[in-house]
Amino acid sequence: MFAFWAKDKKTQHLDQDEENLVADYLAMQRPVKQKLIQDTELIAVDFETTGLDPKKDKIISMGFCPIHEGIIRLADCLHIVIRTQTNLKSANVAIHGLTDDVLNQGLSQKQALFKFIELTRGKVIIAHYHNIERSFIQKLAKQILGRTLPLSFIDSCWFARQQMRRKQQPITTDSLRLFNLRRKQGLPNYKAHNALEDAISTAELYISQQASLNIASEKIRLQDLGLFNYKT
Repeated sequence: MFAFWAKDKKTQHLDQDEENLVADYLAMQRPVKQKLIQDTELIAVDFETTGLDPKKDKIISMGFCPIHEGIIRLADCLHIVIRTQTNLKSANVAIHGLTDDVLNQGLSQKQALFKFIELTRGKVIIAHYHNIERSFIQKLAKQILGRTLPLSFIDSCWFARQQMRRKQQPITTDSLRLFNLRRKQGLPNYKAHNALEDAISTAELYISQQASLNIASEKIRLQDLGLFNYKT
């Protein structure tokens, strides 16, 4: 498998360390639904992008928030900005507060992808509506590696929807927004549209949702929270 993608003509030049990191990432087994959450390394991830269409839009920042044994590790959180090689529109600047000058000091797209690979290796990713993060990172992986990545997600938006269905509550797009769900759980308001703050916000919401299961923490399995596995 590794030999195949490494020789793909679409693959950008990788040094030996990068090749080893990707090979290791690809070789790791995906977690099974019966795995206990206490035995699982988690990391909340959020992307800010120039738009919602991965075919034409790009990631401009990433936020990472590790969770270890149910505790958010703030000291290990990370926020990175990414050079896009295109000028931002004024609407992007107004929403994210990131200017071209800021992005020009950021990581290259290749560096950002490998930082994502490094930080999510062996972990289940917590995301709010994970299809955004999945589609954008897979586009970047395809562009740089010539192939997509195996990924595992828990989706706080999906979990909230399932809870609302069980309680026969009305489900709307607005009711599923991250900050409305946080407010409903009694969590504090944070500034929106900052990748790191949104990653931390997602991590806090996930911990609140886990507590709402009314299952002893040592007995909670990935299937209780909803596990999405993607081989490639």
